[in-house]
Amino acid sequence: EKAASNVYRLPTEAEWEFCCRAGTTTDYSFGDDRSVLGQYAWFHANSEKTTHPSIEYSSDSRKPNALGLYDMHGNVWEWCQDRWAADRYERYFDGVPRQERSEVVVTDPLFLDQTDQHEYGDWRSLRGGGWTCAPAAVRCSIRTFAEASDAAVYTGFRVVRETR
Repeated sequence: EKAASNVYRLPTEAEWEFCCRAGTTTDYSFGDDRSVLGQYAWFHANSEKTTHPSIEYSSDSRKPNALGLYDMHGNVWEWCQDRWAADRYERYFDGVPRQERSEVVVTDPLFLDQTDQHEYGDWRSLRGGGWTCAPAAVRCSIRTFAEASDAAVYTGFRVVRETR
C-alpha cells in the first residue's frame, strides 16, 4: 500500500477568509466588539510593547478563534496564492441582475488572472492585517496586495496541507 503524500501550499483568499471567520459573519471571528480585539490580535495598540524591550509586557499568546487558529487578526499580513484584483469579488456578478445575485454561489475561487496592474509586477493578495494596523485593518474581510517578491517584517504566511 502506497503511503499518502502531503502537498503544502498557500491558502486561497477564500480559504483564508473561511478560516479567519470561523463560522461568523461579523467583523472579527469573535464578533464586532473592538474592545476585546487585544485578546485575539497583535495590532498597533498592543504591539508597541513587543518592539520596545524597555517596556514590560506579558508575552501571553492571544486567544484562538472557534476553529482553534491563532493570529488570524493582526500579527502579520498573510500571503495568499491569489493574484490581486481590486474588483475580484465583483467579477462574479458581471452580467447577473441585482435581484438574482443572492442566488450566485462561488466555491473557493482561485484568482490567477492577470490584470492591467500585473504589467508592473506579480501582485499577490495579503490578508489579516499586521501588528502595525489599526482595528479596522485587521477585520476578517480586510485585503491588500504586494509584489510577490516583497518581504517585510509585517508579512508572513501560513500553509494549507493537502493529504493525497
